[in-house]
Parts: sequence; structure tokens; C-alpha cells
Amino acid sequence: MLKDLLFEGKEMLLQNIQDPFKEIPGDLKLPFIGSSLEFATDVNKVIIKNLEKYGPIFKLRVMGYNVIALAGPDANKLILHDDQENFLSKKGWGFIIGDLFKEAIMLTDGEEHTRFRRIMQTAFHKMPMIGYLEVIMNEVNHFLDHEMAIKKDKLIVYPEMVRLTMKIAGKLFFGFEFSEKDLNAIVEITAASMWPIHLEIPFSPYQKGMEARRYLTKRYKERIKENRRNPGDDMFSQMCVAKSESGEMFSDQEIINQMIFLMLASHDTTTSTLTSILFETAKDSSWQEKMRAESIEFYEKGSLEYGRLKEFKTLGLVMNETLRLHPALVVMPRYVEKDFSFLGHQIPKGSRVAISTYATHIMPEIYPNPFLFDPNRFSEERAEHKKVPFSFIPFGAGKHICIGQYFAEMEIKIIISQFVRRFKWSIPKGYEIKYKPPLNAPTDGFPVRIERI
Repeated sequence: MLKDLLFEGKEMLLQNIQDPFKEIPGDLKLPFIGSSLEFATDVNKVIIKNLEKYGPIFKLRVMGYNVIALAGPDANKLILHDDQENFLSKKGWGFIIGDLFKEAIMLTDGEEHTRFRRIMQTAFHKMPMIGYLEVIMNEVNHFLDHEMAIKKDKLIVYPEMVRLTMKIAGKLFFGFEFSEKDLNAIVEITAASMWPIHLEIPFSPYQKGMEARRYLTKRYKERIKENRRNPGDDMFSQMCVAKSESGEMFSDQEIINQMIFLMLASHDTTTSTLTSILFETAKDSSWQEKMRAESIEFYEKGSLEYGRLKEFKTLGLVMNETLRLHPALVVMPRYVEKDFSFLGHQIPKGSRVAISTYATHIMPEIYPNPFLFDPNRFSEERAEHKKVPFSFIPFGAGKHICIGQYFAEMEIKIIISQFVRRFKWSIPKGYEIKYKPPLNAPTDGFPVRIERI
């Protein structure tokens, strides 16, 4: 442990007293600080400013480390479609969220990643997904009719969507309902991940995040014993009793690591996208009206079935365009395991690189008039996202593509289709949503004026 800390300390010191990438454009700025404060305020703004100034490859310093940012479909393919394990996720994410989400599936590579994915993937096969429909529908209907906090015709969207998606996740994946303390713990851990100094300084966000992790570790450890004695159908229970072909089982700590991350992953993309959909369709109410008409017609035709979800054509267009403009995962960092070149620049082993989802999604050569909310760009006739491979990556790609992508899309369609049947919503003219990283959470929670139909 001490040896690792000394190595990390030496590496960070070297990162801040030298520039190993003199031929690569960009500005590392001050030692240790670099662009960290800007990054913590608005990641996309930092990326776009540098992209416009330097082009699709540039360097910057974040949280004490020198990072090479790459942008565009070619970069996405190179980094994400990585059969040779040249770009490691574990070390890539490690300096940002390593201690907070230790050994989570997103922070694993190779056989370890395959092993975890093989078990967790069983929860997202077709048959379990069909079984989830009724649970999601019941939870959504009850929440929208009886629990959603509307005060004086005003709804604070983001925290209510968090409550709803976490209720669903608790029922389907954990086998119990999250307490207020559980929810606050994941909020503390997420906030800590963006704190530039990963030391447990008293009263700092990082210390609070690590305390929250210790609380969840203790809570889950107690549940593991019960799950092994009396397993249910939820993912948590199944991970507790799962065995490999050789009879090997997950250790308690391995299960805890995955479940802490799953608590985040089971709501982050979904909650962010739900909030952004309601924002974009509040600005352009014509799409709100189109989704409402489609949803009313959908449910008049018959009950919800898994095979019918593809009938939500308009809702699907709106969802994809929202994911283009507001991707939940704005950067994907990797650690370079083998020397490589990109656009004539040599990047050595041991470097840290990152690709920007948002930077690709607003490239005008792929998406004309890229800042315009235009769901029809995803229609069969235009299909702008299909013209260039790896130009639409809201869920990532390759081996590390989001394991719950289809679950998230299903959940979003059910929630929005039920929400739009019940409510009309609006925002003041000129209002623009402001996000805080890392999960596109609105700084003000996103208040809307809401009217029940």
C-alpha cells in the first residue's frame, strides 16, 4: 500500500514539473491546478474551447495529471473498439473515481471485466426485461399519481426523477427500497469524484464521499449474508449465489464494489436524460404535443408489451436527440498501455487519454446546425448518426458499452409516455439549464411550471 502511494506521489509530481507532450497542442497551465476548476464547473465548455482552438487532439492538465484529449469518430473507434487491450479503463478512471468506485465493472479490464459482465448481463437479457415491464409501470403510475412533489404548480424535476428511478432500481436490482440515507450516500460519493484533491481532508467533499462509501459497504455486507441464506430474483441476490463453471463465487468485497457502482449506474444516465428531455420539450412544446398524441394512441391500442416499445417512434427520436446534445457520460478516460499515433502525433505508453462524447455529437460535418434541437435528424430518412461509424456514442461502445443501455431506454420510454399523458410543463422564456458534472445534474434542480391534464 505504502509502495503504491509513493509511486502515485512520484508520478503526480513528474506530471506537474514537466511536459512530456511538447509536440501536442494545448496549454497545461499551472502545476496541479491546470484546468481542474473549469473542468469541475463545465467539462463540455473546456473541451469545446480547446477543440476550437487546437483541433481534435490537445493536451490539458486535470486533477494533477496531464491528459491528451481526442475528438471525433476516428478517435472514438480507436479508443473504444479496443480488441488488443491497449487502452485500459481501470487506470483511466482510476485517478478520477478509483477509490470511490473501487473495482466497479467500469474500472475493470480483460478477464476480470468479462467475468463481472457475464454475471451482471443476465439481468438485462430479454426474459428478465419482459418481467421488468410490469414493475416499472406500477412504480411509475403510483409515483406520478401519489408521490411526485408538486407544490403550487411547480416541480423541481431532477430530484424527483432521481427518487423515481432509484425506487425502480431498488425493487429490480437490489431487492429493497433505498432509504433517504442511501440516496444521500450516492450523492456524496458522486460529488466527491469531482473534488480535485483525493485526500480525506476533514470536512472536504472527498472525505464525505469516502464516509458514504464506508456506510454503503457496511449496509451491503449485512445484506449479503441474508441474500445467501434466502436469495431473491434481484441482481444483488443473484450475485451473492452466482458460481462460475469451476464453482468459484464472488467475494463479499467484489459484490459490494459492483453494487455501490450499480446504485449510481442504475439511475445516472436515465435521470439525466429524463431531465434533459423535459427541458428540450419545454423549450419546444410542439415535440411535447407530438409525444403526447403518440402516447395516448399507444395505450389506446392495448397494454404495454416489450415488443411494442419500438412503436414509440416520436419518443425515440426525442430521446436520441436529447442524448446527442446532453450525453450523460461526457468524457471517457483511458490509460495507454502501448505506444500509438493519432493524426501524426506519437503518444507513448503510460499516457492518459480521454475522448469527449459531446465534442463528436456537435461536429457540424456530421450533424448540420448541431446546436439546434432537431429530433428528425434521427429519422429513417435522414439518419445522420449512421452516416459515420462511431459518431453517436451516448452509451459508449466496444467492450465497455453500457451494460444497461436497453434497460435505460425502456425505462425512459415508459416514464416519459406516462408523464406526458398526465402533464403539460413549461419554463420561463430565455431559461437555460445549467449542469454540474459529472452526471449532468442541473445546478438548480430544473424547476418547471406544471399542469395536470
